[in-house]
Amino acid sequence: MAEIINFLSARPKKKNESRSPGLTDLLQQAVDLSREAKTIQDTVSAMNLKELKRLFETRLQAAVLERRMLTEQAFLCGLYISNLLLMLSVKVPTSWYATDYLIEGFEKSSPSAMQQGGDICFAICAIFPERGNWRQMNPAFYREAGVSLYYHYYTLSGREIGYHMSSNFSAMAEITKECVRSL
Repeated sequence: MAEIINFLSARPKKKNESRSPGLTDLLQQAVDLSREAKTIQDTVSAMNLKELKRLFETRLQAAVLERRMLTEQAFLCGLYISNLLLMLSVKVPTSWYATDYLIEGFEKSSPSAMQQGGDICFAICAIFPERGNWRQMNPAFYREAGVSLYYHYYTLSGREIGYHMSSNFSAMAEITKECVRSL
């Protein structure tokens, strides 16, 4: 037999219980950041890391809104990319060759190596496109490798951001390229 549930005695859900943000939450955050972007100066002056991250967030989320990419995936990718840009401004990657990360990722089944390789490919496509032509390579290789590396990161780790970055790689690279140029 079925159990009868008394809805009157059920405890209400607390607002601060942890849950992943939904599309409405991410959209509200993007709108708030977009409004804040208008107040940030057009010139980049000496900033601490927190201000620099906020600058990246505001520019990226504003660009996502302008392009009407109103999906949870696009907003999550924008937040991920702002963290990536901050990391790249603080720490130099161990290698700029995607193949190094690809080999390590497959040999060791390392999600971290796959993520780092995807990040390097993304940085080359979005920030340093001229580097994509080094050593008989072309930007299309880095785009394809980045999509593949992020997808393998997702399959090895189960982290959804890997899937979202692989699915939105080209669009987010273009948005990031425009945002970085506008700095």
